[in-house]
Amino acid sequence: MKKALFIISVFIFAMACKNKDNTHSKTSKSDRKVCALVTEEEIKDLLAIPKGEVTKMEEAAPTQPTCFYTWESVIYIKTMNISGRDLDLEYPAKASIVLVENANEGMYQASIKAYKEPQVESGIGDMAIWGTNLSQITFLAKGNLVHVNVQVTSDAKENRDKAIQLAKLVIDRL
Repeated sequence: MKKALFIISVFIFAMACKNKDNTHSKTSKSDRKVCALVTEEEIKDLLAIPKGEVTKMEEAAPTQPTCFYTWESVIYIKTMNISGRDLDLEYPAKASIVLVENANEGMYQASIKAYKEPQVESGIGDMAIWGTNLSQITFLAKGNLVHVNVQVTSDAKENRDKAIQLAKLVIDRL
């Protein structure tokens, strides 16, 4: 009897480890997939980043698979009012793509609650919303929830236009 319990315990432990490894593999595959959607050259072209600039590209999954792009030497100025004074602050150009697989409308609705004064965008996946405060477009496409964030200039309209171009490229690659 003890031998049978031992064998069953080992079997359960082995299955748990196998399932844990499979879960990790799926996450890693998704992380790689999101950064593989757009090449460094393509994103630089879309965002008007000079070809010689160094791209810091980082794959992460803070909550969902995300690809972060940063160009430390490409700076834009953002004016912010702090304590009644306008201050010009320098920021490095950056962009990110978040890909949530097997998404649904409920997940989309929950994700757009952070948008202040959202703008509906047509022709970009399903239910696309642009948020100037986040410099981000969120939409559903091919069973995925996608967030595309672009902050490469102080001009919000220009960031929006570039985010839309990037979003369309992402949709084509899904």
